Amino acid sequence: MHCYFKISSIMSLGLILIFIVIICYFVHQFMISRPKDYPSGLVRWPIFGSMLQIYWRNFKHPFMAVHQLVKELDLPMMSTYLGNHPVVFINDPDSIRELFSKPEFQGRSPGLVAKLRSRNKDKVLGVIFTDGDEWSEQKRYALRNFRDLGYGRRSESFETVLEEETRNLITLITDENSVLMKDGVAEVPQIFYLFHLNMILNVFDGERLSISQLPDAVKLVDIAFLFLSSTEPTGGAFDFLPWLQYVLPWKYGLKDIVDTSTILNKYLGDMVKKCKENHSSEHLRGYIDIFVEKMLNGKHNHPSYNEDNLVNILVDFWFPAVTTVSAAHGFLFEYLLYHPEVQINMQKEIDLIVGRSRLPTLHDRKNMPYTEATIREALRLKPIVVMALTHRCTKAAKLGDYWIPENTLLSPNLYNYHRDEKLWKNPHVFDPMRFLDENGEIIKKDPSLPFGVGKRVCPGETFARHNLFVSTAAFFQHFSIECPFGSPLPDLNDLRNGINLSPNPFKVKIVPRGT
Repeated sequence: MHCYFKISSIMSLGLILIFIVIICYFVHQFMISRPKDYPSGLVRWPIFGSMLQIYWRNFKHPFMAVHQLVKELDLPMMSTYLGNHPVVFINDPDSIRELFSKPEFQGRSPGLVAKLRSRNKDKVLGVIFTDGDEWSEQKRYALRNFRDLGYGRRSESFETVLEEETRNLITLITDENSVLMKDGVAEVPQIFYLFHLNMILNVFDGERLSISQLPDAVKLVDIAFLFLSSTEPTGGAFDFLPWLQYVLPWKYGLKDIVDTSTILNKYLGDMVKKCKENHSSEHLRGYIDIFVEKMLNGKHNHPSYNEDNLVNILVDFWFPAVTTVSAAHGFLFEYLLYHPEVQINMQKEIDLIVGRSRLPTLHDRKNMPYTEATIREALRLKPIVVMALTHRCTKAAKLGDYWIPENTLLSPNLYNYHRDEKLWKNPHVFDPMRFLDENGEIIKKDPSLPFGVGKRVCPGETFARHNLFVSTAAFFQHFSIECPFGSPLPDLNDLRNGINLSPNPFKVKIVPRGT
């Protein structure tokens, strides 16, 4: 009997060991297996996928963790699992351009944050996070009409507004009673909020905020930045691990995402209601009137022409117009504080081409290559969208040397792209001359992609570049910047959280230039 129990125990132990080996085998296969001809990458752990490996590296700025891993592993494409979602980070320049160009890779896979931003739990609205027929229809309609309003091309009415807002920007800074200035010191990028907000409001409804409404403008843009800063690092976690919203419903920024979305949607929703109440088919003041006219009088309209979708389309265009371009000004000012010789060279060009008797205009842009190159270099080193919004593979297709299965998520690594040593000489050095040819003119083929490229290119690229150029040239026509007395240079790595790259606010001393 004793021998029987001994044999039985040995057999039970053996079965347990076999069971453990089988479990370990399947767990191992789960962690390392990849589809055929699929990029290699990070280990896939149960539940969290590769997220812990990324967040462990840099919880505050996951894009930096991805950048470090890509360099260490030397992978043109790095496969990961974020939660249970297969995600491939596209890192080399050729593959990034191929990704943007192929129609199979232009889908979207919106998560919880996009739904919260849309104030719609069942369906994502707008144009940024949508795809398919609805996206094509609304993007085409928006861009066609936005261009006519000056958003995507030059027009006399647009340039008149641009000149007026530029003049107001200079007045705001020179006003001794300005709430933005204290003893000649101002906060960047806050001093540009009103300028950028009014430029996009003009496109929406032909209205603008006055200088006396500056506190309202600052509050609105700060709310937008709060939304963006709440989307990373934990917004990404909620997107790929949506069950976290039930475990930690008001933790780690989710409440801020909900609250800021509510405020911004109400602000733009009230704008739409006001335009509807005063709507006249004979006098269309901006895009809201044009869209409302389509809703009221259009025959056989696409079902996406509705008020909720209009509000979310406005949100999609409003966010980059007021936050990303303000952030670009912030990064530009940081680099100019580190490189005062570049500021001096810009001012020499401004004085030579424009002088002091008038404001710079878009007509001057082609004659001011150094100023243009300086802006482009700031956008290269600090691209506003470091990881372009995730694309979804709508149909299995080849990308580079790899085969990408349907519904795989693809993240173009624009941060890595703009620091690739095969594409850029001394990529970590701020050098506007890289954008100039031997004759001092802007190079014919600019390889930088701060706004993306292809069908998913940022629709506001031209609008942003126009506004950046004129406001920057006008500012340095009138002022110089330096660090406030006793203050250190701003930390170039002091960044806000968020899906978009932006500096934390910093102080600059603004010095009026002599005549």
